[in-house]
Amino acid sequence: MSHDYIDPHHYGVNLQRELRRLLKDETIMPEHRRTILRYVGECRSGRAGGRGAKKRISEGRCLKLIYNLRRFGMEVPVPFEEIKPEHVEHFVLGIEDGSIRKLRPINGTWEYTPDTITDYKKVIRRFLGWLIGRDTARFHELTGWIDTSCEDPELKTFGLDDAKRLAVASGSTEGRALIMLMFDGGFRPTELLNVRLDDIRFQPDDQGHDTLFVRIRYSKTKPRTISLPLATDAVRQWVLRHPCGGAVNTQGLVEARDRSAMLVRLPYSGIRKMLTRLGKTELSERLYPYRFRHASATFYASHLTEYQMCARYGWVMGSKAVRRYVDHSGVLAVDTASIVRANLASGTGRPRDVWDQAA
Repeated sequence: MSHDYIDPHHYGVNLQRELRRLLKDETIMPEHRRTILRYVGECRSGRAGGRGAKKRISEGRCLKLIYNLRRFGMEVPVPFEEIKPEHVEHFVLGIEDGSIRKLRPINGTWEYTPDTITDYKKVIRRFLGWLIGRDTARFHELTGWIDTSCEDPELKTFGLDDAKRLAVASGSTEGRALIMLMFDGGFRPTELLNVRLDDIRFQPDDQGHDTLFVRIRYSKTKPRTISLPLATDAVRQWVLRHPCGGAVNTQGLVEARDRSAMLVRLPYSGIRKMLTRLGKTELSERLYPYRFRHASATFYASHLTEYQMCARYGWVMGSKAVRRYVDHSGVLAVDTASIVRANLASGTGRPRDVWDQAA
């Protein structure tokens, strides 16, 4: 069944607005405006392969390209086609040392975060690669020295007990279902807000336990179906009370008055508002949708293989994101401790302390 796509971030509308704004932007030279517009257009169509694979760039990413390249253009005094290494160096070193700052403070700061600085560098490299084409020597001269590596910041996560506490504190059946859905599924916001009643089913898992299964049709990577054992009870209760919902039949499908209705009725702004309140009252810290994705992936990293993690969270195989959550979960440290204790076990099979060995 075909459904209209819901864009919770309004990327499409915002992109059209920024494209119109760029046409009239006098903070950068006309040559810059034309080049940026041409580049964004080819990114949207998939023709701006540069030095990587040719694929269409999302509207959200195109928005970021406009923001970044406009700021870059403000610091480049010549047309991009005539750019020199010193122009690139001036900008990159400037955002690193803070001499080039945001045009307005965001979250109370004028300086760019390490993640944003790295993203600027990657955007500039890809943009110049597209602009220069096959002139490898010139590309290396302009960008070969740029370091795009970045240490991942420490993840802010929480556990299952915290998620259950947040669910209870939400104060409603829909709120409990929403909290457990986000923790158990680790959905990207766009994925969750496009789940309809006809995308869910309840059926026994391979051990016979009643389990919720959700079909994710709209994803950054590819559609997938995941199981949500932790959210099953909360979602079943919500489905029974959903204004367009109803009972679950013997096949595990929702006998809804409107099966195309959204599973989560709250808009994205409403979800953020609720999480802000719960974060202050229950965790005494900032809470937002992507923290649930981090918490979910950290929880499941100690239960699933790398392949299963990629399949569950919509990552491409080999993604470094998996290692990040495995490391944060501490599962490797636990495995190491178990191996060491097993190797140091006495003849009776009792694990011996390292200090016992020394004695």
